[in-house]
Amino acid sequence: MYKNEKVYKNNSNIKYYFEKSNVDCDKLIVIFSGYADKTSKIKHKYNYVNSLRYINCHKLFILDDNGETGSYYLGKKLNFDVESSVISLILDTVAFLDIPMKNVIALGSSKGGSAAIYYGLKYKFGTIISGGFQTKISELISTRRPESEEFLLGHKESDEYNKKFSELNNIIFEQLQSPVRSNMYLMTSENDWQYNTHVAPFIEYLDDMQIDYYLEKSDEMKNHSEISTYFPKFFNITLLKVLYGIELNDVCTSNSKDGINVNLTYISNNDNYTLHIYSKVDSEEFLHDINGNFIPDKPGYYSTYILITDNKKREHYRYLISREFNGAGYYDILSSIAKIENNELCYEINTTKQDEVTFAFYIYENDELLEFIPFQKNNRFKRIIKSINDYKIKCYIKSCDGTKVVIKENPTLI
Repeated sequence: MYKNEKVYKNNSNIKYYFEKSNVDCDKLIVIFSGYADKTSKIKHKYNYVNSLRYINCHKLFILDDNGETGSYYLGKKLNFDVESSVISLILDTVAFLDIPMKNVIALGSSKGGSAAIYYGLKYKFGTIISGGFQTKISELISTRRPESEEFLLGHKESDEYNKKFSELNNIIFEQLQSPVRSNMYLMTSENDWQYNTHVAPFIEYLDDMQIDYYLEKSDEMKNHSEISTYFPKFFNITLLKVLYGIELNDVCTSNSKDGINVNLTYISNNDNYTLHIYSKVDSEEFLHDINGNFIPDKPGYYSTYILITDNKKREHYRYLISREFNGAGYYDILSSIAKIENNELCYEINTTKQDEVTFAFYIYENDELLEFIPFQKNNRFKRIIKSINDYKIKCYIKSCDGTKVVIKENPTLI
């Protein structure tokens, strides 16, 4: 059971996790879950809890655990008992927060993206943010998720099967027959096997109906399984616009001995919020100047991010732009290589000004400390190991002024 998880008891018991904002907020993000990986021991998961943790907005994570792999938040054999319970939970949350439905944001990817579109359109949410979604759901489950087929559609030889198959396959398209009140932000990739079957027909239908939407096609995303990697960037940038009226058009970063520079191109449509750029190393945060520049004074891995505050200086949002090593003029890391070859664990790290730094190594076997090598000039080591075990390495670099930087490596089996 997830920490702080609760159960909403209705026609169907719904597990959920609610985060209330600790600042003034008039928006609610409802997050629907996608399929778990077929190899995962946990079949039903809350999605994007970590990716959304720095957005200080009301958030309602809802689990789809009805059936072996979920029911698209609808219910067994499309009896819609799950749907009636889910929308009841959302309406109760909206009433508790005293916000209108136009301030509800539906968010999800894959199966969760389909649910976000369905609920958003049907119940007139103000915003839909969906990635890698399916629209012809019956075709999907009959070919890719047969374990859900009988649960959602009934037995294949029964009279109800064909009727349920058609109903579920058209259920998202039917929501477009009534007035669309939602702003739709859709993310996909033509490299996703689902694109031609599920996304392209939906986009074509929207165009035929002259319904507005925003569509982003990712060239970087190479297959459907990568949606969980690329969708968070999309929804973080989209939420920056939806929640705070800031349209981010371009982000350029540079990292060198001259400092860390971030060049942003954006439009702000809300005077209540201010955008800042910070870099953080260890527990220290540093504000970039008005030109986006910051000059580090010690070596380390710097996390650079956008931060949004309100007029009372309260933080509402932070979004990680980059995390890179900056040597602050002391030294730069040229390479760090860890590998297992012929039952030997080998590690080597190379830096500039190598005669001015020392190295210490922590070697872990199955997550337990196996050996500690204290600070020395030698920048490499080899150890005989048992190849069946898992190994990790932490390398500490100490510069001449005593500043330490840690590098973590998981060796590659050669």
